[in-house]
Formats: sequence, structure tokens, C-alpha cells
Amino acid sequence: MISVYIKLIKKYLFLILTLGLAYGATIVFTFWGPILNATAGNSAPLLSIIAVTAHVLGFYLKPFKLEQHRAYFAIYLIVLTPLLLSFNTTGLYLKILTVVLYAFLIARIGCFWAYRANRVIPNHIRGKIISASLFISFVILYLVNMSIPALPGPVCLILPLVLSILAVVCIKKACRKYDYYYIKSNETGKKVPSFFLFAFLIIVYIAGGFSYAGIYPSFVRYAHIDRFYNVLFYIISILIGGIILDTYGRKITFTLGVACLGISFTFFIMPQSILTYLITQTFLQAGWAFVNSFGWSFSWDIAEQTKRSELFPRGISAMLLGASLGAVLAHVLSRYQLSHSSVYGLVTFIPLFLAIVFLVYFPETLRLNRTDPISIKHLSQLNELNLLTPRELEVCVYLANGSSTKHICSSLYISENTVKTHIRNIYSKLSISSRHELREFINSCLTKLI
Repeated sequence: MISVYIKLIKKYLFLILTLGLAYGATIVFTFWGPILNATAGNSAPLLSIIAVTAHVLGFYLKPFKLEQHRAYFAIYLIVLTPLLLSFNTTGLYLKILTVVLYAFLIARIGCFWAYRANRVIPNHIRGKIISASLFISFVILYLVNMSIPALPGPVCLILPLVLSILAVVCIKKACRKYDYYYIKSNETGKKVPSFFLFAFLIIVYIAGGFSYAGIYPSFVRYAHIDRFYNVLFYIISILIGGIILDTYGRKITFTLGVACLGISFTFFIMPQSILTYLITQTFLQAGWAFVNSFGWSFSWDIAEQTKRSELFPRGISAMLLGASLGAVLAHVLSRYQLSHSSVYGLVTFIPLFLAIVFLVYFPETLRLNRTDPISIKHLSQLNELNLLTPRELEVCVYLANGSSTKHICSSLYISENTVKTHIRNIYSKLSISSRHELREFINSCLTKLI
């Protein structure tokens, strides 16, 4: 499993780092992050909800022409830096301005990332790309959780600044590498009932926002171990989730995530003890790892299949909107003293089971099967195969059509060792490891071409 991720990171380094650093900046600061809690005190929940709203807007809006100037994000950061570094000493209104500007910047980086990734990453590895990025994000969160008590406020605020600077550098390098900085914002394609896609994601993430804003505060009595245990199982599960997404499908990954969350919420409503805390936290993190990787991949697939790139970042916007609504609901229940664990468990169960019902009406978006034989003419149109030699391309045609090694030998009049050498070279150049993965890669590329 690790070797698969290492290959992907080598091939798509800057795209993976861009999302990993940007999402990491969000969850350690503006999204109920430990740095926001340490520097904003009692106003942290309000600032988080405001920041998430800015994220929603940032992902929903299509790229502006001004933003596509190469120096735009750098200038934005220069303006934001003094506000961010003085955050812990300013009044509430300046804090609100700071989190809004910061959240909007990170969201715009994420929006640009979504448009670019949609043009570069094939369907069959999207789950692993998302998982590798989120793995980086939550490793950052894990390290911050462990170290935050020992860091003074001004030092804490350096980290969000550094993460945002690195995210800007990586998105610029990704633009140069793939040679497209300008984004067409007027793409058209098949009109789909996007309302149902957005409604589905909002419902799912209402439970997510409710978890972070409502369930996590109840773990305060275990704070001495929570900062070491908090996202440990998320980090492990997110890598497993990427493999499941790209091997068995998107929908089964979501179902597994809901099952884990169901176990978590069941133990949450039981009398609290160290055992129920550990079980609740373990399955809560594993469940959201699966659900989060599903949400990103599913939005991505829908955007590609409909040829409407804007649906990808807008799907993320819907996820964040749901999280914001869930957080508001948690605070309303807390204010009216309805924060009993059984109420929280029930309210979190309802959106997830509604989402399961919704999911029945969505197709599985992983496998894009073709019934017509693939020809050399088909593959010669794919830029992704430009690295292959003419003979490797011929072998690739036979592999894509399911031919055996012996059949390729007899058809091309070459030895079995020669065929195996060509296959190894193809796998190495395309960063894949099996015939099944090669067929999925080619089907995905051909579908994008259509």
C-alpha cells in the first residue's frame, strides 16, 4: 500500500502537496482548529462558523480573471500577513476580518486546485490522490495537537502563515508543470440535477459539523490523552480509504464510513468512561476518513462525467456548508440545554441515514467500462501515453483489450521475455502496477477525451 502512494506522490507531488497544505491550514486554524482555540478563546466557535462560510463562498465562485495573474496569491498573502501575526492581540472585529480573508484565500487555492486536478488526474487513482493529500493535512493537525500546549500564541500563528505560503508556492509550481494557468470558467456540458448532488453532500456534512462542534467538546475530560489520540486513526484510515475507493468503488467506501460512525455514535450515548471514549474516538475518526475521501472523489467524478468542472469545487462548497449548518445546530442545542449525549447521537444519526437513502439514486462513479475494442488509433490520441514508444503502445493496446502474454507474443511475433520487458516499462512510465489498473487508466483517459 505504501509503495503505491509513494509512486503517486512522485508523479503528482505538487498537486498532492497543494491540497494537503491548504486543507491542513484550514483544519489547524479556521475550521475549529487548535490554533484558533488557543488564540481566540471563547470567540473561537463563532469565528469558525464565519470562516467556514467564507470557505463556502470561496469554493463556490468560479475563478476570476484577476486571480489568474501569477502574482495575485502572493500579493494577497503579503496584505494578510500583519493581520494574521497580530491575531491574538486584536479585537473581535479584526479577528473576524482576518479569518474571513484567510479562509477565502485557502478556499480559492483549493478551487484552483480542483479545476487543475480535474484535467490531470484519471478516475482510477482519484481516491488515492485525495487520501494522500488528506493524510498530509491530518499529520500536520496531529503534530499541532501534540505541541500546542507548549507554544505561545504568537508562535502558533506562524504555522498557518507558513502553510499558506507553501500552498501558494505549490499551486504555482503545479500550474507551470502542467502548462495551464488560465482556467476557462464558462465550461458547458450535460445538465444534471446538481441540486440533488449538493443536497446529498450538505446532508452528509451536517452530521460532520455536528460532530466537530457538538461531540468533541464532550471529550474535554480526556484532554490529557485526546491530543495524542485525536486523529491517529484518521491518519491510518484515510490511506485505507483511498485503496478501497479505487479498488471497490465510491459507494461502498461511503457505506463503510457510515457503519463506523454508527458504531461511534452508539458508544457515545453510553455512560462515559475511558473505554467508551476510545471506541467512540477510534470509529469516529475512521468513519469520517472514509466519508471525507468519498465526498471529494464523488464530486470529482460527477464533474468529469458531466464535463462541468465547476461541480467539483461546488461539491466541496456544499460539504463545507453542511458542516457549518451542523455546527450552528450543535450550538443551538447547547444554548437551549439540549446537549445530552443521546440527543447528539440521534441528531447525528439522522442525516447519515438520509444520505444512505439519497445514495441509492446516484450511480457508482468509479468504473467507466467500455465494450468496444480499443485500437492503436484510440491510444495515439491520449497525451497521457506520450511517454510510450511505438512498440510499447502496441503492447498497451493488447493489454487494454485483455489479451494474455502468449497472445501478444503470437500477434506481434516477439518473445515472452520481450513482452514482459515492454509491460514492465509501461507500468513504470504510467506509475501503475497491474493490467486491471492499466485498463481502468485507459478507460478513464478515453472517457475524458470523449
